[in-house]
Amino acid sequence: MSMDSNYLKRYLFSFKGRATRLEYWMYNVALICASVILGFIIIPLGDEVGVIVIAVFYLFFIWSLIAIQVKRWQDRDKSGWWILINLVPIIGSIWALIENGFLRGTEGMNRFGEDPLERSTSNKEEITTSEEVSSGETTSDKEEITSNEEAISDNDKDSPEDKLAKLSELKEKGLIDEADYNSKKEEILKTI
Repeated sequence: MSMDSNYLKRYLFSFKGRATRLEYWMYNVALICASVILGFIIIPLGDEVGVIVIAVFYLFFIWSLIAIQVKRWQDRDKSGWWILINLVPIIGSIWALIENGFLRGTEGMNRFGEDPLERSTSNKEEITTSEEVSSGETTSDKEEITSNEEAISDNDKDSPEDKLAKLSELKEKGLIDEADYNSKKEEILKTI
């Protein structure tokens, strides 16, 4: 789940797509925390200013709460109009809480979009893959680095000059960085 500004705009203000249970609960926890904090801030402001601040705050949060719930209903493959069930006293709110907060959405693609759980899983896999690619080190590269470092430090038959030459070669190939090169170089020079 990426937290860029486009994601937040879609998440908080759009009625399109689907939302996970985690997103639903994160929003509700944030709403409760913000309400408590706002309560402590408004008390010293007084009645007139407090009412204006509360009105602005709740307009923003009511809109985004509706957007989140609509996306949760859509994740359950139901129309966003199911949000109106909240208007039924007591039973409606309990029903909405159970549907939105506890039941898994439709697996796979539905008429409202792709499964947000699959999307977040594929994003994690893409991130992991891109990190491995961007680091430029594959498992075989890491094994080669380890074996080369062992060859430098464990080969007692080589002279310090030979070890330094092998170490320089590893650095030139990009198999070790500057910090590793300097620390290994110091170890070799201490043996002279």
